[in-house]
Amino acid sequence: MAETKPSFHDRKGGWSSINDEGANLGSYGAVPPEGEPEIFAARDSLPELLVARFYFWDKVPDALSRIVGDPDSEHRLNAIDVALSKVSPTDLSILVSTRTTALLHRKDGVLASLAKLLDPDVKRWRDAISPTSDHHSFSDPDIFLWLTSRSNSGGQLDSQLSLTHIAGIHGTDSASRTAELRSGIDYKRANFLTSVAEGDTLGPVDLDLSMNTSAGAEHYNAVIFADGGFKLRKSEVYMPGILDGGELMLAANMKIAHLILRRIEHIYIAGMGKWKTEREDVIEGAITDLRDRYEAALAKLESVKNREPKAS
Repeated sequence: MAETKPSFHDRKGGWSSINDEGANLGSYGAVPPEGEPEIFAARDSLPELLVARFYFWDKVPDALSRIVGDPDSEHRLNAIDVALSKVSPTDLSILVSTRTTALLHRKDGVLASLAKLLDPDVKRWRDAISPTSDHHSFSDPDIFLWLTSRSNSGGQLDSQLSLTHIAGIHGTDSASRTAELRSGIDYKRANFLTSVAEGDTLGPVDLDLSMNTSAGAEHYNAVIFADGGFKLRKSEVYMPGILDGGELMLAANMKIAHLILRRIEHIYIAGMGKWKTEREDVIEGAITDLRDRYEAALAKLESVKNREPKAS
């Protein structure tokens, strides 16, 4: 990997360090900084990591070129961060910093480069990369309804991990129509109750998590997807003793991916038997609350109508 450097001369993508100093990302005609991929030793329940940044150049539309006819103005520097770790003797975890499929699967892109480096059978290796085969994926999309239920009942997931707030959630109905709820999710919102009552598929979810550690409480805000992908908000991440922004986000991303999301999955699976009964109660409760809400609204409307003067 260290030998496959990005080449500015022929705009060929390659590997460097994840150091942001002099990264020049988004700049036209920019050259990536010199650097090497880094290996981080296993610690705090996290595996050994190989972390690198894949630099490449995007061709921008002619209308956006700053100087017509200048090749440098037609290419903008971009990058994708990658973290590799062995999760078993035969399985490799690959975490990437984008969910944009078109960027991941460019013929000269990050996955193509990894394939050449890791496996001579490039086609077989690339075909194996999909959300459905990703070991980070949640086993059951119903986990998002379970999370909202746990949030509604206090948010404590286990002795260390708690769900402190759900800021938003997506829902998809039986006709594949989507809706997004923001500004806080609870069991008093009629539109959320409707999603629950009608059995919509929930997710992704925007939530706040807190984890107690020997160093103090850690806090994370993340949007979590059913395939195990996630987006962290840097301004809403806190880990005691880590002040450097780059180090903080690397540590937070790795902990979310390799520890916290897996922990949530294990808690969910361990309580599956109890949840099956609770799930029925949650849906029945949503239906009852909606009925009561609209019966009260109907009664109020009838009361207003009855007070209106009758036409002579």
